Amino acid sequence: MALLAVLRSKSRPSSILLCSTVHLFFYIYLFFGWERTEIQIGQLKRIDKAMTIRAAEYSAQGCDVGCTFTGDLNAEYQGETVSYVRCSMANGTLRSAYEIFYETHPSHVTAISASFRGTIDYVWYDSRAFEVADIVETVKGGHRMRLPSPQFPSDHVPVICTLVARKMVF
Repeated sequence: MALLAVLRSKSRPSSILLCSTVHLFFYIYLFFGWERTEIQIGQLKRIDKAMTIRAAEYSAQGCDVGCTFTGDLNAEYQGETVSYVRCSMANGTLRSAYEIFYETHPSHVTAISASFRGTIDYVWYDSRAFEVADIVETVKGGHRMRLPSPQFPSDHVPVICTLVARKMVF
């Protein structure tokens, strides 16, 4: 499942923001012993193609175009799926908002369940158009947030950051 939204600035109509979010295929390696990263990468290629086509269309019209890519990749940071996003999507210009944070906080997690604790949810941004101004920590001192719980039965915790536009005006 994926969504691509095109946002245009009211104050400067030549500023375009492409926002894409995704929930990639989940494979159950622990239970069945099979990994299907090729399915995830195939999904990413389709999203990337759609973003690339839209970005080229708006750039040809003289617009400043930036993009964000967020979602549940169902893949850990060191894996092939995340490597594909980092190296190939948006011509290799996407950066993880939490990249520096991951290096200094290896216990950072975005998903917690009885059998898994790790990072599978991400915020990526076009490093040519944005910079990270602030990051909300989801794990402090190795302790998880109070999610999931009987009142909030989710296996994911929020991934939140503030991006500042370098050349675009919104």
